[in-house]
Amino acid sequence: MKHALCAALVSLSLWSPTALAEEIRTLPPSPPPVCGNACWTGSFAFPGVGQILLEEPERGLWFMGGSTVLPWGTGILSLALLEAFKIPGWSGPALQQAVPAFMLAAGMGTTAGYVWSVVDAYQLQQQKYPAPVMPDPGPPPYIISGVTLFQARWQF
Repeated sequence: MKHALCAALVSLSLWSPTALAEEIRTLPPSPPPVCGNACWTGSFAFPGVGQILLEEPERGLWFMGGSTVLPWGTGILSLALLEAFKIPGWSGPALQQAVPAFMLAAGMGTTAGYVWSVVDAYQLQQQKYPAPVMPDPGPPPYIISGVTLFQARWQF
C-alpha cells in the first residue's frame, strides 16, 4: 500500500525523492543543548543524567538503573540464594564472613557503571555536537621565513 502511494505520487510529479533529500539536507542543524558543551559532566553527579541532558532519555534511564540497582541487586540476590540453598561453606557464619567481599564487588560494579556513564555521555556529546574546528593561525610571529629573530639579529 505504501509503495503504491509513493509510486502514484511520483508518477503525478507531486513528490520527488530527490526534492525530499534536498529539503532534508537544507534543514537547519539542531540547536545546541541547554547545558552547552558540558552536558556530559552531569553523569558525574548521577549516572545517566548526561545522556538525559543530551536528549537520550532511554539511554540515561538504562545507565541509572544499570549502574546503581544492578550491582547491588545482584549482590543481595546472590547472598539470599546462597543462604536459601544452604550450600556447604556458603551459609550461616561462613556467609557472614563473605558479606564484605560481596559489598566490595557491588561497589566496584557501581564505580564501573559511573565511569562508563561519564565516558558514554562524553562520546555522545562529541558525536551529537562536535566541537568547532579552529582555523590554523599560521606560524608564530617571531619566525621570519624559517629564521628566528635571534638568528636574524646576529646575521649581517
